[in-house]
Amino acid sequence: MVQLGKDLESFEAELKKNPLDANINFDLATIHYRLNHIEEAKKFLAKVIFLNPKDFEATLLLGKIQRKAGDLHFAGETLQKASKLAPDNGEAWYEKGLVFSDLGQYDDAIQALQTAFNLSKPHDLVDLPYLRLYIGVLALAKGDYQLADQEVIYLKSHKLDYAKTLQNLINLSR
Repeated sequence: MVQLGKDLESFEAELKKNPLDANINFDLATIHYRLNHIEEAKKFLAKVIFLNPKDFEATLLLGKIQRKAGDLHFAGETLQKASKLAPDNGEAWYEKGLVFSDLGQYDDAIQALQTAFNLSKPHDLVDLPYLRLYIGVLALAKGDYQLADQEVIYLKSHKLDYAKTLQNLINLSR
């Protein structure tokens, strides 16, 4: 935390010299986010996006922050934009899927999470077997036992404890 405070002071000094520098504004947004200063982070990200409307990283981070703050409809719009800016980025689709899930839009959530899975690689931020478990749980939430069973089959060959968990949930819900 001490280092973040020092970084914050340093970037604020730089911002005074270069107020229209998108990179400095993004760095400040990131620091504020890490310090849990949500409104400040959103303010700096909005400035970055104003300066560079095609900045994928800023758009993605803003969507994540909006979701964390409970602004789900804004988060959905922002993450939709992020997935259009970088349609091959699995993280954008993953975050979008989480928002749809939070909104109870299970079909859209499953579609976005399946896209995230198809775009992701094992070294990405997303734990792929967990993603498939989550898809299975969403399938159960909407009553799609066939999809849930398919996810169990996948999980049996990748993460047995997840497969058992999902199978138990299926058994309990039938």
